[in-house]
Amino acid sequence: MIKYFVILFSAAALSTLSAQTAADIARTDRLGQALNEVGLSRDKLGFHPKGYWNRFPQPRHIPHILPFFEDLFAEPLKVYDFAKTMGNAAVHYLDPVHFDTAGNCLYNLVYLTGVDRKLIGFRNFGVNLNPAIGETEPMLDAFEQIYGAFGKQLDFMTFDRISDWPNHRKELESKLALIPIEIQRPVAALMLNLLDASRWRKTAVRNIDFRRQSALFDIADLAETIGDGQVYYPEIDDIAASLDEHSLYYAAMKAVQAAETCYKELKKAVAARKKDLSRLHVEFDSPLGKVVVCGTGGDETDYLDAAILIDLGGNDRHSGNCGATISPEKSLSVLIDLSGDDRYLNKSAAFPSQGSAVLGAGILIDGSGDDLYEAERQAQGSALFGLGLLLDIEGDDDYRIDSVIVVSFDIEKQSKPEKGASLSLTFSFVKIIARTVDQDPGAQHRRTLRWECGGLVQISVIAGKVDQDGQRLFRRYRGAAIARMPIVTAEVDQDGRIEVIRFIAAGAADHHLAER
Repeated sequence: MIKYFVILFSAAALSTLSAQTAADIARTDRLGQALNEVGLSRDKLGFHPKGYWNRFPQPRHIPHILPFFEDLFAEPLKVYDFAKTMGNAAVHYLDPVHFDTAGNCLYNLVYLTGVDRKLIGFRNFGVNLNPAIGETEPMLDAFEQIYGAFGKQLDFMTFDRISDWPNHRKELESKLALIPIEIQRPVAALMLNLLDASRWRKTAVRNIDFRRQSALFDIADLAETIGDGQVYYPEIDDIAASLDEHSLYYAAMKAVQAAETCYKELKKAVAARKKDLSRLHVEFDSPLGKVVVCGTGGDETDYLDAAILIDLGGNDRHSGNCGATISPEKSLSVLIDLSGDDRYLNKSAAFPSQGSAVLGAGILIDGSGDDLYEAERQAQGSALFGLGLLLDIEGDDDYRIDSVIVVSFDIEKQSKPEKGASLSLTFSFVKIIARTVDQDPGAQHRRTLRWECGGLVQISVIAGKVDQDGQRLFRRYRGAAIARMPIVTAEVDQDGRIEVIRFIAAGAADHHLAER
């Protein structure tokens, strides 16, 4: 590991030689020079452990490790190729024009940056969504199908006729009459698609009893205790051994595609509608969880059992589970807010929120507005055996989360917050954060990706910040390395060339790099 520091700091020093012109630098193999200075070559880089070494980690014997970790540790120069592929997917599918016109951007992005990296060989031919929606009463039909799938009913019979009380159908019909038909159709499709996803999620956990599933939801301090192994949770190992991951992530991809389709259809419907929807607020229970539809006014919601929460606009305040799973029975949750300056608040560490999941899928999509996201933990695109996704498409947004694991990217000489699409999503132990920025002429911009891989390694890729002439500006990277978590960092210029690769030692307190 000491050799790596010598090599990489030498490379950094070579990159700052002021005597070299830009053309000279472009022709110079700086990494090759640095390696040559210490008598090494590219093929000597990497971690190649031997079974007879004492006290050295053997990745192939470490449980829960991701498929790519061992190979990247052995061939660190492949980090760039690996990251570039994922970065290209984020840039392409979050491009505003493409996202607005294509129908499966999130599905493809989830697959390329998560599922394919975690489950090698899982094919992405599609998720086969085909909801049977009624033409005249789409949401009523969807409720009936969901109740029937769980062996329940809206109507109760007594003395050979429908009971006067309770009469769930009559109550539901009166509420649904308030929702315009063009709003009902995409919501009904989302309901039935989540029902479809729930079947695959049930298949995924068929070998895990309810007690062990519930125990997983009770773990609230995994982030604080995993680094040094202060607490051992055997249920994590037990569930990992019994979980059908392919079925779980197939269910998650169905939920992602369903949420994206619903968001885009609702956006069109609200834009075309002239009637005031500010006072709309309808909610009704279902076996999947509560279904809530709010209008364009300023709403305040606080649910712990919402499977679907739709908000058509306005400056809202969303508390509670906010697009996150809450229990084994409520394992799928979607929150869609089309527009407005919204506040997503969760002051409790007892349950996930804001696009987070345990043994399921939690999805939050916010269309536009300057939003605040604030939570204690298990939030903002996090998951434990599942998929957590937070997509904020537009606006100047503020993300705050109380966590012991902090990695931040600070860009100097930036006059105002960046605008663009932010995506945070997690597949079990894989975390990806991607951000694309409006590419206005002359605008300063950046693209960042971050992976937190299995609590074992963190890979960070920073594509350089450039001005309108393509010249690099001052930038700073600051990261907090977690105990026993080596960090591999690759930096590339605007043309995709590797500039610096660094291995930061495990347990380093704080690494600060300032580079022109």
